[in-house]
Amino acid sequence: MTKLSSALLGAALIVGGCCPPKKADTATAVVTPPTPDAGPTSAPPTPSEAAQAEVARLRAIADAHPLLAAWTGAYGGVPPWDRLDVTQLASAYAAALPLLEAEAAVIAANPEAPTFANTFVPLEDAGRHLDRLDALFGVMTSNLSTPEVQAVDKEWSPKVAATYDRLTFNAALFQRIAAVYAARASLTPEQARLVTRRYQEAVRSGAQLGAADQATLGAINEQLAGKFAEFSARVLADEDTWIVLESKADLAGLSASQIAAYAAAAEERKLPGKWVIVNTRSSVDPFLAASARRDLRQRVWEAFKARGDHGDAHDTKALITDIVRLRAERASSWASPPTRTGAWPTRWRSIRPRPTT
Repeated sequence: MTKLSSALLGAALIVGGCCPPKKADTATAVVTPPTPDAGPTSAPPTPSEAAQAEVARLRAIADAHPLLAAWTGAYGGVPPWDRLDVTQLASAYAAALPLLEAEAAVIAANPEAPTFANTFVPLEDAGRHLDRLDALFGVMTSNLSTPEVQAVDKEWSPKVAATYDRLTFNAALFQRIAAVYAARASLTPEQARLVTRRYQEAVRSGAQLGAADQATLGAINEQLAGKFAEFSARVLADEDTWIVLESKADLAGLSASQIAAYAAAAEERKLPGKWVIVNTRSSVDPFLAASARRDLRQRVWEAFKARGDHGDAHDTKALITDIVRLRAERASSWASPPTRTGAWPTRWRSIRPRPTT
């Protein structure tokens, strides 16, 4: 054995002697069983899938509402007048407005490149539940307008305006609209016309404004919606007045059908044996056109044109001042008005305007 081998063997013996082997651990070892295989983890839904799921959820709620469900019957369906209930209007709007926004979110979240088919076709189809409700409510505000209907109008008009502003200010949605507008040369004339109008309406409604200006514009639109509803209610209050014709001499020049209508109006107001000219256009205009009594025509006309101008709780002068001021503030939202896209529209609209009734 060489000297080197002898030295290494001696060192090993010394280490072994001074460091005895470690005793075995007598404690019970805890064995963790393997985790069962849970299978592949499902991926979270994409923004588009999440938006579509939300539409399905909200549409099921809306379909179950009597004022929002699809119309049935002849001619493609007729309004459900037998189910019309003013107490259900608020819940109907509470269901229809989120659904419209969710339908717009699906369009905005579409991962495909914008085209007329995947942007404008679904955009035109969106809001059908709200359209049905607006048709019903428009009849109620125009022809019934009880205090209950007026209360719904005052409460929900600003909320409706805010919803349409959120659609207009949806940057992703407007980008798709603008992309299709930029490529409108490839569309049919009818498609190009629709795209151009929707694009111009969006621009004129503030789609290209900065976030701060959009917030200001949205607040103004909500205020205006509320003031328009209040204006209508005040004028309507003055329209719920009338002029009484006391004798047959006051009927000179009127037709038999007009006399019967004015007598029926008197009966409704518990004035039997008299005739009433209600302070509404449908009652006033025929009287002004037919009556042979100039003094009565003047009296009826002056009462009609003085609606909202009596200095009482129904006076509209201060309200008109507020409306004009807010409209001026709205116009100043733009550093320069977006007239480059064409003439201003006949009325203020959002991307998908509410139907007129």
